[in-house]
Amino acid sequence: MKKCLPFILGVIAFIILTPLAKAQTVELNFNITAAQNINSKLSGFNTGPTFNEMFEASNSPVSIVDACAIFPPPFDTFNDFKIISFTPQANLVEKTAEIKPASMRFPGGTIANFYHLYEYEDGSYDPDAPVFAAGCGTQDVETSVFGGANVIREQYCKKDPRVILDDASANPNYIRGFVNYVLAVEEQVHATGDTDYKMDVIYVPNVFTHFQTKFLGSVIKEAYLEPSDPTDHLNIADPNAIFELYYKEVIDALDYLIANDINVVGIEFGNELFFPFYQTANSNVTPTTYMALSDVYSKRIAAEYPEMKFAVLSEPSNDTWNNAVKDYSPVFYDAVALHDYYTNNACISEGEACPDGCPDDYVTDRTCRFDCGKCSLGDYTRHELNPEFLHALEGFPENTKLWLTEWGIISPGTHTGNNLDYMNTFLYASFVQEHLIQQIQFNEANNNAIEFSTHHRIGYKNRWSVIQTRLGVDTSAEQSNLYTYKFFEPLAHASEAFIYEGIEIPSLIDSNTVSVNSFLIEDEDDTNPQILVYYSNKTTNDLPLNVSSFTSTLFEGSTYLINETATSSYLLAADSTGLYSSFGSTKFNGTWIDNTDNPSLSVVEDASVDLNTYAIPALSTGVITIDLEKIIGLNDAPENQGFQLYPNPGNGEIQLTIPPNIQPTSIQLRSITGELIYTLNDLNNSNYTFNTTGLERGLYLVEILHNNGESLLKFIHQ
Repeated sequence: MKKCLPFILGVIAFIILTPLAKAQTVELNFNITAAQNINSKLSGFNTGPTFNEMFEASNSPVSIVDACAIFPPPFDTFNDFKIISFTPQANLVEKTAEIKPASMRFPGGTIANFYHLYEYEDGSYDPDAPVFAAGCGTQDVETSVFGGANVIREQYCKKDPRVILDDASANPNYIRGFVNYVLAVEEQVHATGDTDYKMDVIYVPNVFTHFQTKFLGSVIKEAYLEPSDPTDHLNIADPNAIFELYYKEVIDALDYLIANDINVVGIEFGNELFFPFYQTANSNVTPTTYMALSDVYSKRIAAEYPEMKFAVLSEPSNDTWNNAVKDYSPVFYDAVALHDYYTNNACISEGEACPDGCPDDYVTDRTCRFDCGKCSLGDYTRHELNPEFLHALEGFPENTKLWLTEWGIISPGTHTGNNLDYMNTFLYASFVQEHLIQQIQFNEANNNAIEFSTHHRIGYKNRWSVIQTRLGVDTSAEQSNLYTYKFFEPLAHASEAFIYEGIEIPSLIDSNTVSVNSFLIEDEDDTNPQILVYYSNKTTNDLPLNVSSFTSTLFEGSTYLINETATSSYLLAADSTGLYSSFGSTKFNGTWIDNTDNPSLSVVEDASVDLNTYAIPALSTGVITIDLEKIIGLNDAPENQGFQLYPNPGNGEIQLTIPPNIQPTSIQLRSITGELIYTLNDLNNSNYTFNTTGLERGLYLVEILHNNGESLLKFIHQ
């Protein structure tokens, strides 16, 4: 159990409101002078089993229905929509283009340890003329050995015989569909005007099968896999042995991706090989052999692709594995890969323990689980993530990067109190946003240590996914993640992103159910910066903003005018309690529940708001976007040389100094729209005073007609 304690860290401040608390406000300022540059390009995704349901299936034969059943009733009519062609589904491409992933992980998690580019089964492999395997290429012997054989076969349909190709000689492998998908997304983004967009890809080679000689057909095993040296478990010495066999598959997959204009930037060696299953007597996987194999692979790959980055697996809870990885020499890797999942709901709220398990009844359980979830998810993101990230890097060489290649929520075992990931879309939307913000917060304090972040995952039928690919509509957590990432996109793809201390939360009670975070972003031309205020309000109270008196701000030597009319985009729980905030169908203790008749969620995009009166809505998660206008300095324009107007910004009395060679004939103060405010009459001086008392805050103009022409000066009244 953990205390939900008050907590303010860096620029991120978190608050809680209760029905007994008096109205509270969030203090928002625009002092961006000391804003710190950060890596915010963290909107990446793991692919997982996305691609067994992402392609068009217009000519699905009746005979294949339910051959790989994955959807429960009433959606089982979609079970024939597996890998049938390699044209990406338009709905998935469109939604992916909306969120513009910065990176993608291929071929995914568990499947990476069983994926094959080539056909091996029954001795069919010919090293001189290898044949592409259909689907994911997973073999019968692999699914029989793997403890989750049914999962592998259901989710990936191994080398699916239902693949239908326009060209019978074309590559029927999973990799072809991935290439088509990425290129289609990039093309759609380019059509919006962002022609520089390019998705980074992390490739996860199947190094596990390297250790599993029994996974190939008997003919191949006798011909190619027997070690030439019994002490050489990696079979590196013999060019006909296992190393060359599997290295060819890895390098050929890389060649295929890169030749098809896929921007592969990194290699993550294997997926979760530190789990006990992968280190049984069936395999030679040990931390030492794993590192030795990855070392050789990295050198061979780097010889062909010198710019490639490499990551090895970190598992802080497994000391045996992690110590061996840290002790291995030489250091050939650039990063460690971490998988981080929330698996608990322990929290103490208002002095009462969150129960080990809420009641099993779906309706009566809602209040218990929602109240506990508000506290526990906030407690986790605020208090546990930073130590976990530090622990994952502890003991590794300085400047080692962190690749967060899987993260999300997992319900542990049969624990009935852990259905937070299934039950409430709104809570999961808040969790995802707050997790992303904490990753950026970690980068601020640790020299941008997190290099890649790939949420688990981009598409599929369950609660982890960002996009519900096959059901035709977005349901449950899938829709919430879509909008979370859509709102995050401006920050993730800014040319420059900065974090600054723009939020102050005075005398509030808790830090786990409301978060407010401020950022500055710039475009390539440095002309249209914006302030982004991300918020998540899990209370039933609106939260008013109290905007500081700033009408302008300074950053990197330039002055910016603040537009007090902003926009707000957010996901909103439609009912007043938040208990029913889930889209469509959700799963509870293994049972699918139809929520369509219950109050649901709504989405508000780009609503115009006045910062002086705006309140963050109750039960909402989203972003406020504030435009800044760059003001040309007084001496920037040639016709203004020598004029001085100060203090600027200022209020009260403003001083104007005229250069010695200038004789004014008219001096007028005007509003930014040109409206005349007043005219100075005595024009025989070199110094003038404007009394701006009583003027509204904003930008004003001083128009001067003189013997050399006309000058137009700007000043900001605070």
